[in-house]
Amino acid sequence: MNRDGVDKHELELDLEWHLDRAETEYACGIFSVEARSMHRGQTAPPTPPTQTPPTQTTPTQTTPKTHEHGHEHGPTQAVFHVIQCADWVNIVALTDDDAIVLIRQWRAGVARTTLEIPGGMMDPHEAPLEAAIRELREETGFEANDWQVIGVVEPNPAIQSNRCHTFVARGARRVHAPDFDPTEHCVTEVVPFSEVSNLVRDGSITHALVIAALHFETLRRTRQSTP
Repeated sequence: MNRDGVDKHELELDLEWHLDRAETEYACGIFSVEARSMHRGQTAPPTPPTQTPPTQTTPTQTTPKTHEHGHEHGPTQAVFHVIQCADWVNIVALTDDDAIVLIRQWRAGVARTTLEIPGGMMDPHEAPLEAAIRELREETGFEANDWQVIGVVEPNPAIQSNRCHTFVARGARRVHAPDFDPTEHCVTEVVPFSEVSNLVRDGSITHALVIAALHFETLRRTRQSTP
């Protein structure tokens, strides 16, 4: 029960939608857009649930279990458009003197250069840690001794299906030159971690997932310092 006396499980059932079918309407190299026909309520649609496989190598959506639970307004049907893409990784890479490895790179979406932490998209069949090690090496030429996952977020659950895995990588050091993708070029900056909050506060860092990653690292440090 929550503090208003509402059963949490019952509330979740009341809010839940159930997949009837999914069709890929658009696909490119890094994502696809899937139209999901869904319903809520205790009455299922007349046709059995089916799914059209995506045309690209993307995570597939399984048919959720239908709960026999009515909605106060009766069964409702709708089509939701969902962006399907691989999971992402972010890396808070820290040197032995507690400096963080940052990168500057051009972002086409906002048409400007942004200050971020290393990160990127997981390759097919790649584990999050494998992707994090690869992205740090490719974008900065750094490697690290000690890796730990410190948080997982859903970047935009309203329209995206993927997650972003955040790692802290301690003992980071440059071992070779970066190995950029054809359209990628980054400039590496190493700054004391103590300055990060000022970079967020003054608007130098604006990427939401980067700010979430820095918050995870701050929480980790707080937990370690708490008796």
